[in-house]
Amino acid sequence: MLALASPPSIADPATADPVEPARVDLTPMHDRFVSAISTDEALHLRSADPWRQFWRRFDGPAPPPVDFEKYDVLVYLMATKPTGGYFVRIVEVDGSMTGTEVTVLLCNPPPDSPQIAVLTAPFDALQVPKLRAPVRWKTRSGETGVPPCVLTRSHPGRRVPVVRSTGF
Repeated sequence: MLALASPPSIADPATADPVEPARVDLTPMHDRFVSAISTDEALHLRSADPWRQFWRRFDGPAPPPVDFEKYDVLVYLMATKPTGGYFVRIVEVDGSMTGTEVTVLLCNPPPDSPQIAVLTAPFDALQVPKLRAPVRWKTRSGETGVPPCVLTRSHPGRRVPVVRSTGF
């Protein structure tokens, strides 16, 4: 297994050229997620049809283009929450000859902390070079404001995850 330095990159399986994972902007659909998600969902989208179905599910605008010959999209949606203070990040994608493990960080507000009283729908999405199936998801939990669940101006939580590969 090879750990790559920051900013992480992995080789494009078709050309061996370095490819950096990229966040997929789901912001246009954020308001549509609120009250539409009753349980957490982890999605591995491997082709254009499921990608379009995902967007249609939330009545979203046209989805951003993805070259599914080269890339997959990972999406993690937290269930709708009653307050602010929650966030989610895909923090690691670890490929091996037997599949791929995706680690997601789920951050919750500390107990008894003041939070804005509004429904929220935390999510994260990442475009990555084609992954070896099966994809297994694991979660880590923490409290917002306590490492590793700290967001600052210099680290707004949109960093690309550490990606390790032994052969996607």
